Amino acid sequence: MASVQETLNPQGPGQQDEFTEWMRGPEARFIGAKRLPDGTYAGVLPLLFTYAICLGVSYTDAYKKRFCYNDTSTCLHEYSQLASFDDEPSGWVARRPDIQAS
Repeated sequence: MASVQETLNPQGPGQQDEFTEWMRGPEARFIGAKRLPDGTYAGVLPLLFTYAICLGVSYTDAYKKRFCYNDTSTCLHEYSQLASFDDEPSGWVARRPDIQAS
C-alpha cells in the first residue's frame, strides 16, 4: 500500500519534473502533483472546506477541470487512478466547470 506522500507525488517514470516541483511551491500551493501519461498535469489542492483534484494545470491555469471532495481518502484514491485529462473521477461533491445536464 502506497503512503500518502507516494500517492500525492508518485515517483514513476516521467511523473515528476520541474513543473510538478513548481506546482508544490509557494506560488501554486498544490500538496500533490504529477504528470499524467497523456502529458497533462494533475494535482491535489487544499481548499477552505474540501480537497480538489485539478486537471489541466499549467503556469497560467490552476485547472481546466476541478473536482472537490469532502472525504480525503476518496480524493486520494481517485487521484491515484488518473491516467489522462479526459478521465473523470467519481465521488466528488462539486466540480468546475459545473456541467449541467441538457
